[in-house]
Amino acid sequence: MEQASQGFPVSLRGVVAVRLSYGPSFFLLDKTGAIFVQNKINDPQLQPGIEVEVRGETVPGGFAPDVVARSVKVLGKGTLPPTRVFSSDELAGGKQACNWIAIRGVVHSAEIGTLWRGFGGQVLRLGVDSGSGDLVEVVVFDTASTSWERLPGATVRISGIAGTSYNKRRQFVNLRLYVAHQTDIVMERPALKDPFTLPLRPIISLMGFGGNSGATNQAKVRGIVTWDQPDEGIYIQGGKSGVLIRSRKIGALALGTELEAVGFPASGGYSPTLDDAVYRVLGQKPRITALQVAASEMIGRAPVGMPVAPYDSLLVQTQGRLLEVLGGHRQDQLVLQDGNTVFNALLPKSGAGQLPLAPGSFLSLTGILVVGIDSSHQPRSFEIRLRSVGDVVILKAVPWWNTARAGWAVAFGLIVILIVVVAVATYRHNSALRSLAMTDPLTGLYNRRGFFLLAQHQWQRALRRKETLLLLFMDVDRFKDINDTLGHEEGDNALKAMAGVLQKCFRDTDIISRMGGDEFAVLCDGGSDVASQVGLRLVELLDEFNTQKGSGFQLSLSVGVLVCNKSLSELNVEELVTRADTLMYQQKKGKKQEETSSQALR
Repeated sequence: MEQASQGFPVSLRGVVAVRLSYGPSFFLLDKTGAIFVQNKINDPQLQPGIEVEVRGETVPGGFAPDVVARSVKVLGKGTLPPTRVFSSDELAGGKQACNWIAIRGVVHSAEIGTLWRGFGGQVLRLGVDSGSGDLVEVVVFDTASTSWERLPGATVRISGIAGTSYNKRRQFVNLRLYVAHQTDIVMERPALKDPFTLPLRPIISLMGFGGNSGATNQAKVRGIVTWDQPDEGIYIQGGKSGVLIRSRKIGALALGTELEAVGFPASGGYSPTLDDAVYRVLGQKPRITALQVAASEMIGRAPVGMPVAPYDSLLVQTQGRLLEVLGGHRQDQLVLQDGNTVFNALLPKSGAGQLPLAPGSFLSLTGILVVGIDSSHQPRSFEIRLRSVGDVVILKAVPWWNTARAGWAVAFGLIVILIVVVAVATYRHNSALRSLAMTDPLTGLYNRRGFFLLAQHQWQRALRRKETLLLLFMDVDRFKDINDTLGHEEGDNALKAMAGVLQKCFRDTDIISRMGGDEFAVLCDGGSDVASQVGLRLVELLDEFNTQKGSGFQLSLSVGVLVCNKSLSELNVEELVTRADTLMYQQKKGKKQEETSSQALR
């Protein structure tokens, strides 16, 4: 790569293997392999199968070196060599990058779109399961034919140039196959003409033993809609089982709609999902009645002692006392407690503002139970996904004496605690509950509530002492790509790995938190000088993690750094976080623009 950056002059002879449909650049192939040629002159003769002579100079490229052409001479018709099917092990890590290869697999999705998020011209994009568990992105530059519409569900053999999806450090993320024509896609087993002719399967059988042993990897299920969010999917329930259906088909479905869905079973969280699904509406049925389940019963124990979550993905109704309401971008998070169990409920944005939800209120909640898992795929935590403000019922508002007589009650309680010996155990018990309510169950860091409670106290103390704090608001780059290509379990592993990096970078006394999703925040002592040291330390630790073997993903961060001193004394912590979030977004936007520019000729 270093030699390529020196711009060495080269003269190459080979055959055009793949040409970009929206520009004159192409992949050149000879007996030793292939290389991407950044060409500026649009010659209509430069089509796949044409032999050419290229003169130019080397450049680093995105993942592998490229050549910038100064001249391209057409020599005549050439011959593309035959391809062989490479296994997923042979393709791992970008081993065959810029080579002429073939893959075999089942097509999960097919759509016409752009190559890079709105940039790069129209291409046909396929998601192909080659057996590794991750979908290979196939980019076909020929969009003239409509035969691609029959590809989902088909077993195919595809020939093309092995490309890569890579990060800013030129590190391999996932395989991408560049294909010239739809004729390079050989259908070995066609998809079903009507996928709804598949036999109906119980939802509970998805991903079960022998569940995918038929002629197709697809499965058909039937159920009644219990939850629908166009950006996230549809939950349906059939019998005593529920499943999340992810579909590219967009359209709001009324609760109680009965539908059949055909898709590809995939490992979701505790329960499988049905990905890249198509569905058809069968009619309207009575709405599913929510199961009455206590919070303590959401995760239980099997007779053999293993933890189980029998109500995952089902519509449930439970109760709890409200501890806190945390605002988010698209949804509000309610933190509740029932006995010894602390859990969250997610309410669509602005829903919490329609109800007088005061901490201490006793609520009844109706929604979809979603169970979180640990690294061993065992149930660890749960949340309730509410559909609307109508799923929240206030059973008991905060008693008048909790507010008007709060001071007297606290004083009286302190006296009792000093007198009664058993209060020691009560105090420890309550401390454990508070700790649980302030802790993110996935990473072990403080959660959003814990961060704001501790950070506000730290900020007020810093102002009194005229000290300077450093606030970092961080977002994991390409986290959606990790979830989409490697699965949600690896996404959870990425978040836990990022938490580990932050814990190494910062001190135990610093406030380190996961704010939700892929966002993290840290509040620590120091000013601009400390910010530069922290930045270098973060880069070192991320590089150290990314060079380790055994991880299927790479980690990088977009960071907004805000120096908090007396000039910002009129702002509270939430306003400081908003400013740091804006700085982070500006850095992420700059990264995307830089990445788009660097990939524009790939």
